[in-house]
Amino acid sequence: MTADLRRYLEHMANVLSDGPNPMKFILAHGREWAVTSETFKGRRYPARKCFMNAAHAAIAGRGVYVEGYATMMGIPIEHAWVADDAGCVIDPTWRGDDEPTRVYFGVPFDLDCMMSLMMESKVYGLLGYSSSRRIFDLSPDEFLPKQFGGCGSLL
Repeated sequence: MTADLRRYLEHMANVLSDGPNPMKFILAHGREWAVTSETFKGRRYPARKCFMNAAHAAIAGRGVYVEGYATMMGIPIEHAWVADDAGCVIDPTWRGDDEPTRVYFGVPFDLDCMMSLMMESKVYGLLGYSSSRRIFDLSPDEFLPKQFGGCGSLL
C-alpha cells in the first residue's frame, strides 16, 4: 500500500509544476509512519479539521505535528496527525475501527516552526496552497524536530 501512495505522490509532483510543490516536499522530507493499536485510542476531535486537531494535539504535548497524506479506503487524502518519538501515528481526527489498513506518509515539524508558520499564514496546515510558501525555502534543520534528524526550530 505504501508503494501505491508513493506512486500517487510522485505522479502529482510531476503534474503540478516544475517549481516547489507540496508533493515534492513530502517526497523529499517525508516518511511512512507506523499505525499501532494506540493510533486511534482516545478522544476524536472534529471531523474535517485534521490540521487544527493535530496542531492542538502537538501544542498539548501529545506528539510531534506531522503533515502529509494518509489513505482512507485506499484513497490518498491530505491529512495531519501527531507521532510519538518512536514514529507511531496518533490520529486525533479519524476513527480506526472502520479501516485497519491505513497508510500514513508525511513530514514531521518542529513545534516552534509549526506555530510560527501557522501564525504567519493564519491558516492551520503547512503544505496547503493557502499556507505560507516560505516552507519550501527552509532547510531540514530549520523544520525537522530533533528526534527526527533536525536541529529543532532555527526560525
